[in-house]
Amino acid sequence: MFNIDSEPIVRARVEIRLPDQEPQDFFTTFRVLDIDTFNGFDLSDPEGSKAFLSAAIVDMDEIVDRGGAAVPYSEALRDRLLNQPVVRAALARAYHKEVGEACRGN
Repeated sequence: MFNIDSEPIVRARVEIRLPDQEPQDFFTTFRVLDIDTFNGFDLSDPEGSKAFLSAAIVDMDEIVDRGGAAVPYSEALRDRLLNQPVVRAALARAYHKEVGEACRGN
């Protein structure tokens, strides 16, 4: 029997590597976009990439401020992180890795 999930999600570890710093990470829950929706984004364009990730991101956790206090997920936090090129690239890598592994498992 095949149980259809109308809105599948995956949780991925997102690793951030900055020059001269130890790698840092956090977790992101992504909505797995259907092929037609995914193909509607121009990933070669920075705004298309941002729109794709905005549509796919459901939640982010294990993010703290400089003082170590947990920062709760919000659209404002998502947009702030998506405005950082290193973080945006890491999020895209994490999405494609997790969805690719899910597809290989089927």
